[in-house]
Amino acid sequence: MASTRAGASRTRSATRAAVAKIARLLDEAEDDVLAFHAFPAEHWPKLRSTNPLEHLNREIARRTDVVGIFPDDASLIRLVSMLAIEANDEWLVGRSTSAKARWRLSTTSSPSAGLPGGGPTGAPRPFSRP
Repeated sequence: MASTRAGASRTRSATRAAVAKIARLLDEAEDDVLAFHAFPAEHWPKLRSTNPLEHLNREIARRTDVVGIFPDDASLIRLVSMLAIEANDEWLVGRSTSAKARWRLSTTSSPSAGLPGGGPTGAPRPFSRP
């Protein structure tokens, strides 16, 4: 972590004269920018962007648009909770929802190709693509 802080300090020093306002903002936000260091190193790649959170928000918006009007608050809470639990499970098992991974799966001759145990959860797939 010390080397990361030193690198951040060097970057701010090098840009301070040219962009003083940005350097000041980086000084103030250093703890927030480096907050990922509080987590285990194996989690860092997953924490580097907010894309998973943005994906979850888009999925919630898409699903609620499909339903339109919910009969009560509990039904909305059930739907959003289910989506959040699903996103958490995918994050924990490391399933990738990136476009590159989906493309790789869609272009294989078998839907289970390249996946341990045949499927994303380890269970064999019930059918195969012709």
